Amino acid sequence: MLQNILIKSFPNLGATFAGQANRTVGYVSTGGSELGEAFHTLQRINEKFSTIPNFSQRTQIWFEEWQKTATYLEGKINSNDITNKQTLIRASEYYRQSAFFLRDDIKNSNWKYAYEKCYSCFDKAMQLPGGEWKGKEMNISLEGTDKMMFGRYLQSTVSKKSNICFILPGGYDSTISEMFQTGILALRRGHDAFIFDGPGQGLTLLQGGIPMKSDFETYLSHVLNTLEKIHDTEKKQYLLLGRSFGGYLVPRGMTLETNSKRIFAVIVDPGQLDVAEGLQRLGMEIVELVKEGAWKSIDKILQSSIESNKELEFYWKSRAVTHGLTSVGQLLCELQKYNSKGKLNHIVDCPFLIVDNPFDTRSTRGTSLFNELSNNTKRKMVQFEEFDGASDHCEVAASASFERIIFEFLNQIKKSEASL
Repeated sequence: MLQNILIKSFPNLGATFAGQANRTVGYVSTGGSELGEAFHTLQRINEKFSTIPNFSQRTQIWFEEWQKTATYLEGKINSNDITNKQTLIRASEYYRQSAFFLRDDIKNSNWKYAYEKCYSCFDKAMQLPGGEWKGKEMNISLEGTDKMMFGRYLQSTVSKKSNICFILPGGYDSTISEMFQTGILALRRGHDAFIFDGPGQGLTLLQGGIPMKSDFETYLSHVLNTLEKIHDTEKKQYLLLGRSFGGYLVPRGMTLETNSKRIFAVIVDPGQLDVAEGLQRLGMEIVELVKEGAWKSIDKILQSSIESNKELEFYWKSRAVTHGLTSVGQLLCELQKYNSKGKLNHIVDCPFLIVDNPFDTRSTRGTSLFNELSNNTKRKMVQFEEFDGASDHCEVAASASFERIIFEFLNQIKKSEASL
C-alpha cells in the first residue's frame, strides 16, 4: 500500500526505488524518519530521475540526495539533548538508505563511507542523555578467530524495568541502526535490546569480511554466551525476534538451543523454514539445476535476462555479495543450505510466535514453519488482516499493528507463567 502511494506521489521512482523508500518513510512511527525530510528528499530524486533513465546514474543520484539530507541533519547537532538524539537516529537511517543501491560491489567506497556515517550517527545518539534508552558498543568476538560481529546493547531507561532482553539480528540487507526501529518498541516498555550484524549483514560483512552463513546457530551461540556473561548476576530472559530474513535466521539459530530455559520466547516475521522454497518462482528447470549444484548451467540460462535488466542484475548481484559469491548460479545453489527442516523437533515448550502477512509477496509464508513446529505446544501463528494496512514487506506501514500483536503475545506468556 505505502509503496503504491509513493509511486503515485513520485512516479519517476518506479517500483524498485519506491520499494526501498517505503522502508524509510515507514519508520516515521518509530522515530527513524520524518515525513517532510523523507518526502523532500524523494521529491528531489523524482525530479532528477525525470531526465535520467540509466539505472547506474539513478543509483548515484539516490546516494547523493539521501546523503545531502543526512549531512544537513548532522550539521544541526549543537547540544546534548533528546531532540538531537532523535535527529541523529534519523540521519543514521538516511545514511543507510543512501547506500542501498551500492551493495552489488563490496569494494564500493561510497557504500563504505555511508555505513561508517550511519553507524557513527547511531553511536553518537547512544551517548546522548534523555529519551527511553541509552546504549553501548558490544561487539561479539568469535572464539578461535580474530573475527567479530558488530553489536550494540541498548538499555531501557523507563521507570518500570523488566528482566527481558530482546535479541534482534538483522535481515538480508539491514544494519544495526535499522533493527533499532524494532528494538525501540521493546525499550519503550522497559525491556533491554541487543541488536547486531550477523554474518553477511552491515559492518560484519563490510568491515569484518564475514559473508552470510547458513549455520546461524553457531553465531547465535556466541551472542548468547556473551550476554550470559554480562548478565551473570541478573536473571535475564532472552527473547529472539527476527524480521525479514531474520525470520529464517532465528528459527535456524534455535537448532542448537536444546535448553529452552536459555530462550524465553521466539517471534518471527515472517516465519521462514526453507529459503529455497522461493526458487520455484524461477521455474522447475532452475529448481532441478539447483538440486544438482549445476551453477554454471544456471548462469548460462539466466545471463541474458539479467544483463538486459540492470535493476534485476543489481538484485541478484547484491545478494551474491552478501554471501561472498560472484555469480547468481552459485547463490541459488548456496540457498539450498538455508533450511531448518528436521532441526526444530526439540522445541516443545518454548513460546513461538509466527507473524504471517498474506499480503507480503517478497517472502515465503509462515505455514511451513508452523507445521514444522508440531511438537511445540506453545506455537502460535497470527495473520495480518486487510484493515491492518499491512500490504508491504514486514508491515513497514503498520508498525502499530505489529507492536500490538507481539506484546499481546508477550502478555499472554506472562499471564500463563503467573498462573503456574
